[in-house]
Amino acid sequence: IMQNGGLTIHPTDTLWVASAALPHAKELDRIPLRLNNTVPNKVLFVKDIAMLKQYIVDLHPRIETLLSYLERPVIILGQPTKHFPDSLRGQEGKLACSITRDPFCIELIKQSMSPIAGIPLIDSNKVLPLAFEHIMSHLISSVDYVSTYGRYPIKNVDICPVITYDKNGNIQFIRE
Repeated sequence: IMQNGGLTIHPTDTLWVASAALPHAKELDRIPLRLNNTVPNKVLFVKDIAMLKQYIVDLHPRIETLLSYLERPVIILGQPTKHFPDSLRGQEGKLACSITRDPFCIELIKQSMSPIAGIPLIDSNKVLPLAFEHIMSHLISSVDYVSTYGRYPIKNVDICPVITYDKNGNIQFIRE
């Protein structure tokens, strides 16, 4: 489905997202999702540091070391490679990336033969989609496939931190 430009809804390490294979990331614009007239930031899910380095320019060795020791997922804001799609760039043109540890996400990446771009399915009341039942029905009907994996029980997880870094590898926490 994803190799052919289809959209899926599935769980990640922390939230439920709508996603597309990277070559078809523009398809995420089909999701009728707005919060205060803005669309939530998209995240690129990769399976390992090697894949991350293909999409973020100048990943500092300190960040690589940190990522290799973390057991909890983290979103890294970094400068995307030169020809990266504008539709996935967030604030200041940065790319939000996460190395997933979720087995289902890793399998999606392998099956689609590319990273996957996802958008959290946060509803208009700003409820985080920690479980399938938190997803509004009009969002479910706007995709091509809805995963049955991980629907129950409700996940007891913390939202992942968001970090960025400077050229010296100094980390700044955007969200802890």
